[in-house]
Amino acid sequence: MSEAYDVEETKNPKRLLLDMLRILTYFYSFRQLEKKLGFPMQSLWKYHTLRTVPEKETAIKILKRIQESRIVEEIISELAHSVSDVYELLSNIGILELASFDAIELVKQYKINTAISAPHTYSAALAALISSKIRVSMCITDRLYTTSNSVCTAIRAENNICIPLCVKRECISRKARIMFVKSKHVKGSIREVNNFLNKHGTRVHVMYIIYGDKEQINDEIEHIHGEKLIVKILIGSISKKSSRS
Repeated sequence: MSEAYDVEETKNPKRLLLDMLRILTYFYSFRQLEKKLGFPMQSLWKYHTLRTVPEKETAIKILKRIQESRIVEEIISELAHSVSDVYELLSNIGILELASFDAIELVKQYKINTAISAPHTYSAALAALISSKIRVSMCITDRLYTTSNSVCTAIRAENNICIPLCVKRECISRKARIMFVKSKHVKGSIREVNNFLNKHGTRVHVMYIIYGDKEQINDEIEHIHGEKLIVKILIGSISKKSSRS
């Protein structure tokens, strides 16, 4: 994930640093950050709390150190290996902040103008965070929209249960460049969502998933025909066999 932004090219390194520090402090104390990044914890604390605004050159130095230290990758790896309850993981606001930061870089890269969430609480929370930080339309899918102003289908959920997915028609115009946001992947759901939106004259350009099996997801993508679908998984699930090896 540290490759998601170019420190030298970013227009506002000070703002980027504040965003990164806000995310990192969900997972580390300032004393821990001092050890990992090599910058005084007092300075990091002052930047984080806006007691002091760093100079542009200082912000760039810290951002480069964040990339070089691979601290974000370390967070993701530790999370992947420590997951016992996926919903406990998703309820961590730090995870949602990290995911929104990562997703926004894809929004910029692929010129996304609409974020549609799966019909789950944490998916909706992520879509709301994305739209609050960058100018994109947010559409929360629902199970109860009337058919007069929405289009509906059924998608696979956990335990092979199918749940309704309804999207307002205004969210799926031909001009929409869509990011579909999911908190947790369920096998087969990528294809189902993609086919559903294709049927109604639009498509998913990027699908962002917080947690899922990367091998399973990559295999599913290979069987999707048509224009290339970009799928990003923040935290890949670790099988019990892999965790023991």
